[in-house]
Amino acid sequence: AKVAKYRKMLKMSVPLAAVRHKMTLEGIDPRLIDAVCKDGPNSEKVKSTSDNLKKKETSNNLSTEDEAKVAKYRKMLKMSVPLAAVRHKMTLEGIDPRLIDAVCKDGPNSEKVKSTSDNLKKKETSNNLSTEDEAKVAKYR
Repeated sequence: AKVAKYRKMLKMSVPLAAVRHKMTLEGIDPRLIDAVCKDGPNSEKVKSTSDNLKKKETSNNLSTEDEAKVAKYRKMLKMSVPLAAVRHKMTLEGIDPRLIDAVCKDGPNSEKVKSTSDNLKKKETSNNLSTEDEAKVAKYR
């Protein structure tokens, strides 16, 4: 009886993701959501709600204080801001490299961008300037 409305939505060709979202908003039990959506079209394309909830819980290894600091940047990634731009913004704003890595490893194209801590180590060890050149560039550091 609770799910009849949602089954009808699927029958009327409402996208499965929209039905799943509506059910979530209305507080329907995730098991019921999965049951309704498994019967609908394109059900194999959408992951189960309970799987998505578990994934969110396990991928978040930050404290609530750290999570509050990086929420702005996670939103930027969600809004399709390029990962490199988000990483750069976090670096400019003085965010801890550990937090930058945590945010960027979850983002799209995360394997293409090296970790911030690796980049910092590389910069420290790659100083191949002569003392004369070092004196010239010192004012820019």
